[in-house]
Amino acid sequence: MVPARRLNVINSGLAYLNQIDSTMYEAVSERHSLIIWYFKGPCLRCGRAFSIPEDLLLWGNEGVALFFAQTIIRLDTEHLPFKDAVTAASARRQTMKRLGAWIARQNFTPELVRQYEDIARGEGVSS
Repeated sequence: MVPARRLNVINSGLAYLNQIDSTMYEAVSERHSLIIWYFKGPCLRCGRAFSIPEDLLLWGNEGVALFFAQTIIRLDTEHLPFKDAVTAASARRQTMKRLGAWIARQNFTPELVRQYEDIARGEGVSS
């Protein structure tokens, strides 16, 4: 069960996503059938089921919007199953590039943007 405080953060973040990118919000709310669960740990994925990580919830609206944008971009880019590790790594880099472009269009907190850029560099994607 999601603690009420965390559920409020998620609902507020979804409303914020609708304000900043209604197309992305529609993808979350209408186009994809997603299962999102609260898990106090790293993001886990199983098909169309994703856990929302605590570290993104701590960023509030921006972190939640980023989580849902990344989830939609991953679903659109990373088509499972991959035939090999090279294909999987290429798809992951493509996801990070698309997410980077999406983040660049937002007016997010600079520290959140820097954290994303650090992760992207670790994935072999330059900003």
